[in-house]
Amino acid sequence: MNLKNKKILVTGGSGFLGGHVIEKLRNFDVQILAPNHKELDLIREESCRHYLLNQKPDLVIHCAGAISGLLNILKNPADIFDNNLRINLNILKFSYKFGVEKLINIGSTCAYPGELPTGYFREEEFLNGPMHESVESYGFSKRAMYIGGKAYRQQFGFNSVTLLLTNMYGPRDVFSIERSHVVSALIKKFIDAKRKKEPSVEVLGTGKAIREFLYVEDAVDAIIKAAELYDEEMPLNVGTGVETPIAELAESIKEISNYPGKIKWNTKGPDGALRKVSDISRITNKLKWKPKYDLKAGLTKTIKWFENNYESAIAKI
Repeated sequence: MNLKNKKILVTGGSGFLGGHVIEKLRNFDVQILAPNHKELDLIREESCRHYLLNQKPDLVIHCAGAISGLLNILKNPADIFDNNLRINLNILKFSYKFGVEKLINIGSTCAYPGELPTGYFREEEFLNGPMHESVESYGFSKRAMYIGGKAYRQQFGFNSVTLLLTNMYGPRDVFSIERSHVVSALIKKFIDAKRKKEPSVEVLGTGKAIREFLYVEDAVDAIIKAAELYDEEMPLNVGTGVETPIAELAESIKEISNYPGKIKWNTKGPDGALRKVSDISRITNKLKWKPKYDLKAGLTKTIKWFENNYESAIAKI
């Protein structure tokens, strides 16, 4: 898809990922639609129908959702389930109905099966088993969006593409402990402890869980490349493929933030699935894309931004 002169709707434009997508799209010759919640309430069917009928975007990059860290998913699974299903179904239905040429669905690797024999998330195995129970209320909506897009493609020829993003981090993320993901939550813990001169930082879990971490600028580059070049039904992993134990992540944040104290592991806390790492060979082959930032470089930029914008960052809930 040639993006020149296209009208592009970015849902969730005031959020972490959506905001970075909009920032990047400003470098293109496009018309950007970034409605606020009053202009477009994605949970309400009538609001969604009215907005897409009147605006008629050519491309929708669907970043919006009731996005939460593990603690909030465990605490409010019904809200997470209900809101995300409504949002996703409304976007899918009205994007097709009002002539959107292409829909980019931002999915998540948490929707993969909780256990896979290969040890890596491969796109052809996306539906090959149940999700880990810790994230199934959130992950189910991501699976539903993929299956719905597949159904609309088969019945109507609608170009719905699903990208499966891994754990993201970067400037302007949500840093509240309950709603944040692991990187931003840990950054806040270490910076707070340094500011208060606390002797230790408590981290939930054993530290043994293995994850991968994707800097937001790399995620945005992949999304825009997919908008331009990828039109296939099979979902596409967007990750790094680099395995990082949570203990290593915590030590890296401790070092980069110059926190002098100790790490104390609360082994009664949840680990989630013990291993979640993407195979990125398909996106590398299809889009000639690879992440530019390694973990140290991305953490350094994120921690610097957080310290320089501490008050506004912690006010974001």
